Amino acid sequence: TLHLSWTGLQRHQWADILPTLTFPCLSSLYLEGVGTHALSLFLVRHHSVKEIDLDGLVDDVKISSPHFALPRLRRLVGEGRAMASFLRLLTSELSDDISFQADTDMHDALTFDASAHQTALRQLSVKSSRTIQRLAFLFPYTPGLLDGFLRLDESTGPEQNLSVDLLDLHLQCDTDSECSHLLVRN
Repeated sequence: TLHLSWTGLQRHQWADILPTLTFPCLSSLYLEGVGTHALSLFLVRHHSVKEIDLDGLVDDVKISSPHFALPRLRRLVGEGRAMASFLRLLTSELSDDISFQADTDMHDALTFDASAHQTALRQLSVKSSRTIQRLAFLFPYTPGLLDGFLRLDESTGPEQNLSVDLLDLHLQCDTDSECSHLLVRN
């Protein structure tokens, strides 16, 4: 397990450090504030990874960013934007546990990027031929922000191509009544 957070390192510093590190039996990875490009260069050499937390992943994909396969990956956690960036480069399937966390803005306030979540779901739908055991979403509720995402077009949304055993939705509401209308099916 490699868990590095609050290191104070910036994305460009990680880009210098990660190419020098190799852990042949690495199974769990949490690197805060790493760029997608440096992470992809690292993951090309680490096929044994089973769990990844993408907290603070910076989307800096370049044309030279390598695609990578993680055949043992069983658990992926990250914000919508990080998931979209990561899944763009992942070539192997992922079907065990996928958890979308709330996005954060420049001030670390929780927000929701519907477009990034749609992109990530679209990429996931082409990478998953097997049933996903658990697909989780953590949504901070802001009136109107989630409504369009939760009421996707039932015939054309990327979720139509996914098979999921357990859909785990977590809505962060200030009051019970604030989210109750989302649970009523029209």
